[in-house]
Amino acid sequence: MPSKTDRQAAADALHQAFLVNLIAEAEAQLHDEGSDSEYSTSDESSTGTTDSSSSSSSDDEDVPPASQVYLDALGELYSQRYLNSHEAITKDGTQLRLLLTEWKVNRPEIFRSYLRIDPTCFDDLVNVIQDDEVFHNNSNNSQMPVDEQLAIALYHFGHYGNAASTMKVALWAGAGFGTVLLVTKRVVKALCSERFQHSAL
Repeated sequence: MPSKTDRQAAADALHQAFLVNLIAEAEAQLHDEGSDSEYSTSDESSTGTTDSSSSSSSDDEDVPPASQVYLDALGELYSQRYLNSHEAITKDGTQLRLLLTEWKVNRPEIFRSYLRIDPTCFDDLVNVIQDDEVFHNNSNNSQMPVDEQLAIALYHFGHYGNAASTMKVALWAGAGFGTVLLVTKRVVKALCSERFQHSAL
């Protein structure tokens, strides 16, 4: 059986509490209506006035019933995307830029240890795929340079285990977690295109 998320567990608890309180309130209302009809006539005839509880009932009207409180809490739960607040992780692309500039030119062995290919082969790949439509769109937000996207994807491909996790790749490249997955998909799509296959063959 699949495990429940914190949101699902909280929602289930609120649903149950809401239903229990709704039933209890309905039973209490039926009981009050029955008792009021029995005793209201005799109380008024014996005292000549209405019961003092009528004045206190107006005070009770200001307090929402428990079922409404649970319903509001349920609405608040679903109005939030995340239960816990998300804090930004400090990161930058220093290592990625260093790899594509200094190490690529002066320390090709370090470049190769990160991306598993020689700088000249890397440049050839960039030249072949950079005109692919997957790297161009009509959005106002321009994409990362193609060489950075290819470097992130190759770094991702060239590592395994924890080093290949989205988090580790994102922290190394100074990119968002979602950006790593998006960039990897773009590169794979470009490498699987007929245009690339024809140029490679």
